[in-house]
Amino acid sequence: MRRLLRWAIPAILLCGVAFLARGSSTGIALDRTARSYLDALGQDDGASACSLLTDSLRRIVSPGFLEGLAGAPPDVSILAGRVEDRGRAMSLPLPGGGSRTIWMVRGTEGGWRVSGDTSLDNLLGSAAIRCTSLARSTVLPAVAAGASPGDFACPVSGLPYEVVEGRLTCPSGHLGDGMEVSGDACGTHRAEVATEVSAFMAAGHPRPLTLPEMYEQSDGAFGQPGGYRCPDHGYSYYEMTAEGVRCPFHEAVSPIPLPPAEPSAGAGL
Repeated sequence: MRRLLRWAIPAILLCGVAFLARGSSTGIALDRTARSYLDALGQDDGASACSLLTDSLRRIVSPGFLEGLAGAPPDVSILAGRVEDRGRAMSLPLPGGGSRTIWMVRGTEGGWRVSGDTSLDNLLGSAAIRCTSLARSTVLPAVAAGASPGDFACPVSGLPYEVVEGRLTCPSGHLGDGMEVSGDACGTHRAEVATEVSAFMAAGHPRPLTLPEMYEQSDGAFGQPGGYRCPDHGYSYYEMTAEGVRCPFHEAVSPIPLPPAEPSAGAGL
């Protein structure tokens, strides 16, 4: 029995030391990867930061998009927390209070990779707006003029735009069902709305200042609550101007037809 204990105790101690060493090594690797990621962001080196992301994250963000993220304050402590659904949570305090969490998982080729970042989550909240803004101001007019959609890339994912069945689309889904390149659908819809405004005035109402006002003044007989949206861009609502019904997305106006003249007395006699 004594002989067994004499061999067992060193073996147990050796296993314990090996376990602690392995844990320490893991902690160092986690800290090193997290700091490399944050340092790259602090230097606006989006390519290096992107290389430390998981494959799934790299598919939805581009190096240029990552350059909008802040790095870590100097001498900040990064604390390793528990394992969560997104990976091992690494927490660091923020100068203004609160904390930032970076999640880490094992990469497919070994080593640790960033699988999530609360600051990146916040930035991704504006992804659709950024993509839509670029598509509206630059890509759609150029493609309508004959440029190739592949010459332009989504500012978030870096993937090239596409035209599918006459609609400009983003492979990352930021444009939803896409935007009609020709704008014919918007022109048709605007003309219908302009005709409805004409019918509204023919019914004895004054010219509305806004399209929602048309709905309110007629108790729902004309128009619709909130007005009308452009079929190519759901965030753009038609406006009433002196020239007619205007789409702020296409910057196009459809004139309002004159209401039919009331028949004069004795007409048809």
